[in-house]
Amino acid sequence: MSYFLTRIDSMGRFVVVNIEYTLRVLLMVYLAVRATVLDRAQGLRTIISVLSAQIYFTGWQALP
Repeated sequence: MSYFLTRIDSMGRFVVVNIEYTLRVLLMVYLAVRATVLDRAQGLRTIISVLSAQIYFTGWQALP
């Protein structure tokens, strides 16, 4: 009986940890989008400039 409870407990922990991780990632994405939309201190041109610089740096310059 103890073996089954241990297995169920480990499976439940695995599921809960993965759900918690997924929710934290979604929260991070939501907060990033909300900060971008609601924070008018940065202009849209500045945001697009930073995004394109990051894409260029991580994508294009990484190629051999």
